[in-house]
Amino acid sequence: MPKIPYARISRFWGFKDKIKLVSGLNGRAYIVSSGRSLYVLKRRPIDVAGFAVQQVFLSSLFQNGINVSLPLENPDGLFEVKIGKFVYSLFTYIEGNKADLDISCATPEMAREIGLFTGRLHSALSRLNDNTIQRRNLFTTLSSSLRFLSCQGDRLPYLDRERIEEFFGEFFSLYYRLPVQAIHGDYHPGNIIVNSGRVSGVIDFEYSCREVKVLDLSYLISSVLTEFKRMGSPSLALYLIPHLLEGYCLENTLTIEERESIVYLLGAVLLNQVHFFLARGCTEEAAFAESILEWVVDNRERINDKAGLTYTHSTSR
Repeated sequence: MPKIPYARISRFWGFKDKIKLVSGLNGRAYIVSSGRSLYVLKRRPIDVAGFAVQQVFLSSLFQNGINVSLPLENPDGLFEVKIGKFVYSLFTYIEGNKADLDISCATPEMAREIGLFTGRLHSALSRLNDNTIQRRNLFTTLSSSLRFLSCQGDRLPYLDRERIEEFFGEFFSLYYRLPVQAIHGDYHPGNIIVNSGRVSGVIDFEYSCREVKVLDLSYLISSVLTEFKRMGSPSLALYLIPHLLEGYCLENTLTIEERESIVYLLGAVLLNQVHFFLARGCTEEAAFAESILEWVVDNRERINDKAGLTYTHSTSR
């Protein structure tokens, strides 16, 4: 792994104290310090495009009451520096830990708290001018995955083509009746920061797009379901869904169609993961994602039941 040029980065942002590494979050983000202040340093290969409207987008969210990690401007008004084969950027640090660090945080109380925050986040996102944000179409991606997987034969140990197509049959007409707006786009517990039992902020908007807004909730549920499946107890994730949606509906609304779509969106997220892993030769990861998809198909009625267990007065009809 190439060394990070902390001295040059420090000079670029005009820091008196040289930046020092505190901890690595992953291969592309690091917690660093300069003096007594903490920051998040991100780097990406020079040939990978960044989030073009990031500064305006994130500043608007922050002004609308959502605590996000903001990009830092250097004394010359620049937000990125190219050094060697990488582009570096600095962001403000949000106090707390990622929600996926401790499975014990997956409680009904935390699900409700995250639901509340997500409802506020979506309200703030809906007020932004999202004309500059890319419109994605999950239906198009799902159709591509279905075509790819229909040619895989015995590479799919859990689900056959007929069963997959039957499951998604009702979803195609439902999808186009769902509300579309700017969403986070990569909304999983690893991008939600929690501090003392409360959500303190949200990070990583690189995949923000205009899509059906319930996709963020479904992606979150899918991520939690995956972690419980690794533990051998996927059914435990079901008991969090009503609390998540209850919290959400105290700050936002969900139509009946959005509730009905959750099970299909879960399936779509998982099917696209199967496609992603198989196309890259990651057969074990693909089989695991497919096993979760099978569980979702087998338990669709239970999921639908849990998706409807929120207070009636909170539901938009």
